[in-house]
Amino acid sequence: MNEYIFLFKLYQLTTGRRLFAMRQLRKLALARGMSALVQRIDEAMAHDRSTRRLDLEWQKARNEGTADPVLVELDRLLDSALVGLRDMTRALTRGARDNDPIHDQVEHLLSTIFPAGVSEVTGLPYVDELSAVETIIEMLRGELAELVEALGIGSQVARIESLTAEYRATQNQSKSRITYDKVKMARVKGHAFLCEVVAMVVGRFHRHDSDEHARARAELLAPILEQNEAIRTYRTRRRPVVDIDPDTGEPDSVDEPADSVD
Repeated sequence: MNEYIFLFKLYQLTTGRRLFAMRQLRKLALARGMSALVQRIDEAMAHDRSTRRLDLEWQKARNEGTADPVLVELDRLLDSALVGLRDMTRALTRGARDNDPIHDQVEHLLSTIFPAGVSEVTGLPYVDELSAVETIIEMLRGELAELVEALGIGSQVARIESLTAEYRATQNQSKSRITYDKVKMARVKGHAFLCEVVAMVVGRFHRHDSDEHARARAELLAPILEQNEAIRTYRTRRRPVVDIDPDTGEPDSVDEPADSVD
């Protein structure tokens, strides 16, 4: 059953990668006469074409410098708070002996919330930084909560949480025609479509003891797994994920991070 493990490690693909994979999968499903699957893929692609336009519109607004001055200042403060969290956490190891557990604790926390370094977060566009910081806060208030308390960095985490709330509210009140919530929710819905399509394939070819079913699953899911593996490679190398042109599969200029949903 190891072949099913990927279902619990499926990354949220960028819009271009999702469209590219869906287009390939549609051809395979059509060849097999899987009309219900083709219909759902068509619905998913229609949604993601709209999401793609949102991505491009957001990027255009960002490049034209339409950001609210209040948002610019909040971005500066949030960046400083994140850097401050890293620095104050690192400072806890000063004067500690080599075998002091504080070294492992600090390394664990920082490598979890900043796997590619804090600059990879602070250098993101507004909407993407907000998404990244919200994920960090979830970890700090969830799986890392006890460690936050043990290290005594709760006040800085609370500061980041407060600034993030303002950051979100200001983005949603921006003069731009699209809001953070609209972009994020469109991407999330696109991922939900993809998960549903994967479920339809696995549901149709579900038998683990059938070579025919195994071959069908491998063939149909290959386009999605290829893009999932590409994103895993980016994350392993601690590099920002690059989107691709949905038609050609070539690297694209639309910036959009991918998140794991495991």
